[in-house]
Amino acid sequence: MLGRLSGSWRVKEWWESAAEGALPIEVDLTSDVEVFGTQAHFVGALLMAQGTHEVWLRVQDTTGKSSVDTVSFEVGGPNTLPECA
Repeated sequence: MLGRLSGSWRVKEWWESAAEGALPIEVDLTSDVEVFGTQAHFVGALLMAQGTHEVWLRVQDTTGKSSVDTVSFEVGGPNTLPECA
């Protein structure tokens, strides 16, 4: 099921990278998030330095309940033009 979050979503979120510290990511939970079944996803973009990154997303709702999720990924070097023979 594909849908959107609705209602009054009041959560605080913190994005942090082990390599770069706090990340300047802002998500509007009423428009930037899509729901697939029981999971919510959003798509965004951020320029990060080349290398391996571990990023944490921490969220807390108005009742004080919180959760943390972590993902690791590799940022490659700059793209290069193909060579034609």
